[in-house]
Amino acid sequence: MQMCNICFHTSNISYNYGGFCCQSCTAFFRRSVRSDSHFECKHHPALCEAESFVEVRSPRAKRAVLGRIDDVAELNSLPLLTIQQYTTNPTTGLPIVDSMVHAMRTAFQYRDRFTVDQNQHVGDPDVHQLTHADFRRKTFHDLKVFRYMLDYVPIISGLDKLTKDTILRNSMRLFVSYANSFTHFRQPNPLPGVYYMKPDTYVIKNVDKIAALYENDPSARLPTSKEFYGSLARKSLHNFQFILEHVVGFFQREHFQDEDLAILLLLLILQTNEHAAEPKIKEAVLSLKSCWKEIDTYYQRRNKDPSFWGNLLMLVSSFHTSVSANEEVYRTLQFISGKGALIAIEKRGAVENCKSDDF
Repeated sequence: MQMCNICFHTSNISYNYGGFCCQSCTAFFRRSVRSDSHFECKHHPALCEAESFVEVRSPRAKRAVLGRIDDVAELNSLPLLTIQQYTTNPTTGLPIVDSMVHAMRTAFQYRDRFTVDQNQHVGDPDVHQLTHADFRRKTFHDLKVFRYMLDYVPIISGLDKLTKDTILRNSMRLFVSYANSFTHFRQPNPLPGVYYMKPDTYVIKNVDKIAALYENDPSARLPTSKEFYGSLARKSLHNFQFILEHVVGFFQREHFQDEDLAILLLLLILQTNEHAAEPKIKEAVLSLKSCWKEIDTYYQRRNKDPSFWGNLLMLVSSFHTSVSANEEVYRTLQFISGKGALIAIEKRGAVENCKSDDF
């Protein structure tokens, strides 16, 4: 049990809409946003006493916003506010491909919303006070979306919860690389010279700026030098360039659609679970491999070269390369801060078991 920083009551704290709070404050914030409520200060000192923290709605709502609970993220969680492109209608007439597209669209509507206005895009650590902690929370949110998606992925959706949690752990490193690539590819009106790792939030492709993200991490607990962070930043920059050239560049050249992205995601899940020891996962992977014929048929209809979908396997290989190259940076930052989304899920076994202190 921990103290909620919004209502100041002791309760179970979890990650909700971009910030950490108790379930009571989550419900309060959800009602406030959906009803478009605007609370005015009562200007009564007695109401600001500790025992009134829950009852007084105006300061409670302000503390929710200051605690990074995001009304946009809340609105994005509403199925009725799905982005237009994320429909659930069959698109190819091929059962597994259509089901995978539906799974991706259903889950990805819970990601943050993109905006065209560049004035709303943030990323400069010196101007926007961003740190690596912001991207740790982003990674955890993406993995929550991925776990939710597994409840809709064909065949896998029928497995028990513990088995799906295992599939998440097997695939999560490559999925994070996929999610970052997806974000940059889908970001409308992007700024030049940056890499979008979450909607409207980017990393400047500059060693000093990347180093500042790492150096200003409020959770850093070990003394290090600017040269040390600069070394990590150079490795990260090289990895960003690799993803932009070999993955996002391929998306752009081939004019990827939702179907392509969903097929790529399915191949990623298959490859990262192909050698799993659990019999249920082995059986599910074997059944899902019937998608080969569907993928071949789909790309024949689009008059693609027969080897095209084989190139998707090469993209999965590129994710492996990216993850391997970034492993040293990730583990070093995790050691310095004692925090990280991947290590938290590995330690606790499931996303819902993670706590605010993990990030």
